[in-house]
Amino acid sequence: MAIILCCLAGLSAAFLAGVGPFLGPPLLAVCPAAFAVIIGIPLAAAVNSGVLLWLFLSRRVLGRLAVAAFLLLLAATVLLVLAMIGNMDDALQLAFADREGLEVSLYPALLLAAGLFCAARLAGPGRTGLRGLAAELVLLRPADASASVRMAAAGLLSAAFSIAALLAFGPDRGPTLNRHGLVSFPAGATTVEDYSGNDEVDGYPPAVNRYNSLGYRDREPAVLEPGCRRVLVVGDSFVWGLGIPDNEHTLPALLAGALERRAPGRFDVAAAGFPGNGLYGYGRAVKALVPELDVDIVILSYIGGNDHDPLDSQAIMDRSPESPLLRAVVDGLRVRQFVHACSRRVLGRPGWADTGRTLAQAQRQVDELGDFGRRLGVRLVLLRGYFREVPRLRLSSGIEAFDLPEELAYPDSRNRYWYGKDAHPRPALNEAVAELLADRLVKAGPGPEG
Repeated sequence: MAIILCCLAGLSAAFLAGVGPFLGPPLLAVCPAAFAVIIGIPLAAAVNSGVLLWLFLSRRVLGRLAVAAFLLLLAATVLLVLAMIGNMDDALQLAFADREGLEVSLYPALLLAAGLFCAARLAGPGRTGLRGLAAELVLLRPADASASVRMAAAGLLSAAFSIAALLAFGPDRGPTLNRHGLVSFPAGATTVEDYSGNDEVDGYPPAVNRYNSLGYRDREPAVLEPGCRRVLVVGDSFVWGLGIPDNEHTLPALLAGALERRAPGRFDVAAAGFPGNGLYGYGRAVKALVPELDVDIVILSYIGGNDHDPLDSQAIMDRSPESPLLRAVVDGLRVRQFVHACSRRVLGRPGWADTGRTLAQAQRQVDELGDFGRRLGVRLVLLRGYFREVPRLRLSSGIEAFDLPEELAYPDSRNRYWYGKDAHPRPALNEAVAELLADRLVKAGPGPEG
């Protein structure tokens, strides 16, 4: 019991330290609810585990009622720790090489801690016998009063060593950033996804994902011929292609084909989609890639609430700590996934999240993109209408809106265009949107609207 409590305390304290770099005045100002949830869970786990350890080592857990209260507090602490480091089924997981549950590393770490604790108590200073050790491992209090200090020291040291080993030698869970510092997938990699065992998704086919040198699910950016205009499609999992079987059926690839049929040789299309990104990440991608790829037209895929996340995938990567020690904690304990999942769950609850603040931030980000487009002479098109009830942001003179027909909007259930459970486009929707976008781009369409 002592080693379990020491490990819970160590994990909670390490996780709380890892969460710190992602908090701060900007998040508190934009979304206090998300701030409270993100800091509240690890803080409660740390306090609970500290109280449990103190109760256990000070021999204050006496009587059936006290033991029952101790066990309830222990169960609550375990649940909090699992909420922190468990599989959050979050989009940010897609970018990480190791997507298995953290139990793969936790179980060996716990066994290592238990082994070190037993060795210290059997062979270290103030050692006990096998009978005393057995009592310390299974009872809710030390075998005798004089053993408390030695138990505490052995438990804390062995837990600290095993957690350090977990962070140092566990599977690589760090982010992938391309040469612009943009969150991406490993450059040049090919991955195969099998969703047959995932009950959270709605009939996704097996997918083959091929990534270019920028880490995007796309072919290599071509060298532009004279008279050819580059189109950059920026977005989240809708642009990346969650639920899409191959690169050829993503929205950017289908748009490239539709443009080529209408205007051969006049357009080239590049993709910059990453799951879990929002307006912050879109802005970072646009400002980095427009100059490098000589982009003339930017298509921004706007789906609504998720785009307003102050802790989207790119923002989390930009806030990741530079300290090697904190970075090891953040990588090893999957703090980024926890922070991202908590933020999205808060923003997904209308009336609870700070809607006004997040909308104001989203408006500022859209205005900045409009200013950027005007300065560089880039045509910026905001693709919207995937969902019927989304906030209508004010568009500056540097941005034009392209609204999808209402019949293509998500119908709250599965149909030929949409997956039902998690509301992602099927290939047929990408085809329809690509044809409509190609018509607008080839015909030039109306000018930007305010």
